[in-house]
Amino acid sequence: MNAAAAPNRLNAQKRDLLAAMPQWQGAPLDEVLDLLEPETEVIDAQQGQVLVRQGEKAENIYYIVSAEVTETREKETNNGHREVIIHRTLGPGRLVGGLALFYNLAHTGTAKITKSGLLLRISTVALDRVLYRYPRLRDNMAPLARINRLRTMPYLAPVKSLVLLGYLAEEVQVRSLQENEIIYTDKTTPEHVHLIHKGQVCLFFPHRSEVCKRLLGTGGAFGFPGSVPGRSNAANGYGHWARAVCTTELYLLAWAHMKRLARFYPQLQTPTVQETPALTLHEVPVFAQLTHAQREELAGYCSFQHIPQYHLLVQQGDFMDSMWILLKDGRA
Repeated sequence: MNAAAAPNRLNAQKRDLLAAMPQWQGAPLDEVLDLLEPETEVIDAQQGQVLVRQGEKAENIYYIVSAEVTETREKETNNGHREVIIHRTLGPGRLVGGLALFYNLAHTGTAKITKSGLLLRISTVALDRVLYRYPRLRDNMAPLARINRLRTMPYLAPVKSLVLLGYLAEEVQVRSLQENEIIYTDKTTPEHVHLIHKGQVCLFFPHRSEVCKRLLGTGGAFGFPGSVPGRSNAANGYGHWARAVCTTELYLLAWAHMKRLARFYPQLQTPTVQETPALTLHEVPVFAQLTHAQREELAGYCSFQHIPQYHLLVQQGDFMDSMWILLKDGRA
């Protein structure tokens, strides 16, 4: 086969390769393909080839058919050096450039071919047309709902960058638990921070001098190693037990990702964020008649949220089924 025939052979596969992408689920496939096919190219990428560079205008996104891609993101340190904060390998079925598309950004990282293979290069202009017509496809292309959920987790409030939240959202592991299911024990190797998407968790601290437990509600965070005072070997285990009180769904983020992406170092984390709801209830006059233990327990039934922007909580005429309590320095 001559060199000129190779592109023709690849483009003959274009519609079939586009049709095989799971991202179009939920929309009329033929209509999506008709919109995208003229603006899509099949490329036979070779090892070492750079697809996109960090900071370049995002004119295309790439769908990996059979290649392997390494993506890196750098940031400038205080002393002017460049530091790699993201280094990950993407394989078949993954997209390159999705975050740039959805947040109208330049490319958020540099992507380089580490194993030769096929990719689809899709024009962002054509893809915008598809997403305008079928907006429900957005969550198929990037974890937008999960990014928005992570933004409301108080533990992650210091992470302001949507790009970093996007990378974290792509690394989230979801774990569903039944009532009374053990999440981990005091001796479990601490590999993840746990965020309560919905449900309730009880922490039990067997190594403290007094019997101690703590209830955490929706939005709470746990899984901090070394959080038990006086335990020199806490790095070898969580130092406490965690159990689902009811049907619960957790987001798990590996400490390796938290260190690299958000600069959250596990041995420096403290359970202060767990104490905030209870400390707030101690300051609210309506709960003044409750005992300390009752307020501590009540805190475990509170949903704990960080609202990063102007957001309507309630409006006149709504049925009030909840009480909202502003934390210190909150404004409404």
